[in-house]
Amino acid sequence: MRYSDFAVFVLMAGFYVAGTAAIGRIEIAGLFIKPGEIVSPLIALFGVPALLGFLFGQFMTNSASPFGPMDLLTTIFALAGLLAIYLMRRQSVLLGALIYAVLTGIWTAYLISTVTGALLSEALMAAVGGQLITVIAGYLVYSWLRRLEPFRPIHAQSIEQHHYSEYERR
Repeated sequence: MRYSDFAVFVLMAGFYVAGTAAIGRIEIAGLFIKPGEIVSPLIALFGVPALLGFLFGQFMTNSASPFGPMDLLTTIFALAGLLAIYLMRRQSVLLGALIYAVLTGIWTAYLISTVTGALLSEALMAAVGGQLITVIAGYLVYSWLRRLEPFRPIHAQSIEQHHYSEYERR
């Protein structure tokens, strides 16, 4: 493992823990968002170390959840959604993030309904709505970062030119 990969892992875990445990849930138009989940679309930018760091941070945070040990299963649903973001990073990061929001929102609604006794339909609207707001905010952060110099995509033509010029030098 490279130091940069470990740094990404630690930063992503830290962002999740700080955004979720330290800041807590924020209410927007009657929907609750977890600020730590805003970084989920950044999995497309930083790859597997970020995915693993996010999951580690989520597992640590959920180990002290008011929903009890059942909330530890959230990491499984998050993994499925984060894999959607990671695997779709070349086609549509937004679509992958929306898949993440729906998967984790459905699980969270079930969790809320089971633990608190709330109606599943109300919990579903609140959980999926909150997750959608969160990943859209995260996608805006992702889009902004993609415009910065170190994160701009390299075009295929410039890659071919680079390989060709390397070949000529030999």
